Amino acid sequence: MTTTDTERALAALALDHHLLSPERAVTLIDAAAGDGPRLVRSLLAEIPEAGLLAALAQELGLDYYDLYGTHTGLRVDQGVLNQVPMPFLRTHSAIPMLNEDDQVVVVVANPADLDLRTHFATLFPGLKIGLAARGQIQAKLALSTSMVFLEPETPLATATSTAPLVAPTPRNPLVAWVDNVLETAVAQNTSDVHLEFNGDGTMLLRFRIDGVLRLHPS
Repeated sequence: MTTTDTERALAALALDHHLLSPERAVTLIDAAAGDGPRLVRSLLAEIPEAGLLAALAQELGLDYYDLYGTHTGLRVDQGVLNQVPMPFLRTHSAIPMLNEDDQVVVVVANPADLDLRTHFATLFPGLKIGLAARGQIQAKLALSTSMVFLEPETPLATATSTAPLVAPTPRNPLVAWVDNVLETAVAQNTSDVHLEFNGDGTMLLRFRIDGVLRLHPS
């Protein structure tokens, strides 16, 4: 196998943005022995995903967002989110959000998807495109469908109210489990969550952390 232009560009990007030392790059290239996919795997395992995405965004003239950082300046708006079918967003790993100026920012994992950008431009004129990790986008989408968006708070019933008390609706166990998995993944800076179902009915749950898949108790 030979190293392709894309794989060489990835190595050059890592070097140009000081994500990898020249000495380490030479070691990885020599170890790959011309096997391009192996070189890519080695680079992705060596370089933090956030650093690589930030470098790529800078090269493309886009903003990079850590969707679970302390301050992203973005928020999920249910009205905006409802304008795009959820299966479409999940398939393309994209999520429209609002920035602090209430401008729509479509955060994507693949900024090279021109059809996707054209589709969003027809829905949200004047939008901005941002880049984020695919796992973070998928986690945001999952959370947005499992969360209940509450109406503005209403005053508590007075002591003289005769309205009957209604027992709270039990939380769906599956939703609770998904929320717990996603919260744990975010806390561990996970970029991807992988579910693998076995023939005996058991399931493997793995988190990708710093480019490496790690088994997590399910």
